[in-house]
Amino acid sequence: GVFYARRSLRIFPAYYLVLSASLFLIAPLDIPVFRFLYLTDAWRTVAEAAWCNYLYVVNYVRPGNTPSPISWAWSLSVEEHFYAFLPPLLYLVYRIRRPGVRPVVIALVGGAPLVGRALQHLADPSIELMKGFYYYSHNRFDEVFVGVMIAYYYVTKREAFRAFAERHRHVLWVAGIACVGTVWVFGGLQKSDGFAVVAQFSLMALGAGLLVINCLFLDNTVSRFFAHPLWYPLARISYGTYLIHPFVLFAFLALYLRDAPLTALQPWDVIGFFFLVLVATTLLAGLMFVLLEAPLLRVGMRMSARRPARAGAWGARPAQG
Repeated sequence: GVFYARRSLRIFPAYYLVLSASLFLIAPLDIPVFRFLYLTDAWRTVAEAAWCNYLYVVNYVRPGNTPSPISWAWSLSVEEHFYAFLPPLLYLVYRIRRPGVRPVVIALVGGAPLVGRALQHLADPSIELMKGFYYYSHNRFDEVFVGVMIAYYYVTKREAFRAFAERHRHVLWVAGIACVGTVWVFGGLQKSDGFAVVAQFSLMALGAGLLVINCLFLDNTVSRFFAHPLWYPLARISYGTYLIHPFVLFAFLALYLRDAPLTALQPWDVIGFFFLVLVATTLLAGLMFVLLEAPLLRVGMRMSARRPARAGAWGARPAQG
């Protein structure tokens, strides 16, 4: 209950604020360049599509390039579906009496999307990722399960996990970067080969997971880079950045282009727009964090503080520190 309450306080208020502002304040203005954001010039079309954003099913109902108040919230829908799915799964896993079986079950469930993508590609080798396949939660859960497995071993078998990381040391970050680099070179969202459909998502998540393990236990150049204080404030406001950055971009485009078409945008304008959008989005996301997100986060922390952790809830005593 505390988990769901804290997640709700963290995600819902900011999301529904931005979603409602998009639907009721920005879309009715009918600014020409914003038609590329909404994929329509009819406010009624945007309004009729809004219900699936409010209910977090946009990735199934309106996947891909279809009108929506916040089309990029498909990834947030995947996250919400995962939050609904994971706690009941963990409850069932911890009903298993033999602790050694638990991570095997979690790994099998986590690997199911990979197997599912392989079977779908086998049945239809001409799959187009951006025609829905890419957005569906059941095709993407394995990426989030990488983090679940890391959390499992970090909480329940931390010293053994640390020994594993120290034994492999540089192999972790090298392999992590290699996984990410492989996806950059051979993957892509416009491809339909086996690697793009089946493997690239898992491989990207695995690469990120290896870098996380490196940073959890090892002191090296990679971990010091990711631990730099500069990243902390950006990470704190990253959710707001995710929600509002397209609006900031298109607002600057509207001011620059006025009634001119997008083709009037020159290549060198991109650099200027990049920095303008970066600075403006950071400021606005920071403001939303201070006024809305941070107070609600503190409420969530107080809720957790009133509920003491039970020893053995994860199959082992909670780690100290």
